[in-house]
Amino acid sequence: MQTSFPIYHLMPLASEDCWSLLSKHAFGGYNCSNRSKLEVIGKEIVKKCDGLPLAAVALGGLLR
Repeated sequence: MQTSFPIYHLMPLASEDCWSLLSKHAFGGYNCSNRSKLEVIGKEIVKKCDGLPLAAVALGGLLR
């Protein structure tokens, strides 16, 4: 006997939420002198993440 489960449709993160996630993993809550330059680059990366949280976390970890 097979059981059916409901399908959950997940939506991508908003760019602000994706940026928050990426910056948390990239900067770890630290302030650095080049943060404004890094923020510009980071927001370009967020566009390429296309709202995928795993991509934001992985790339943020690589930038650390």
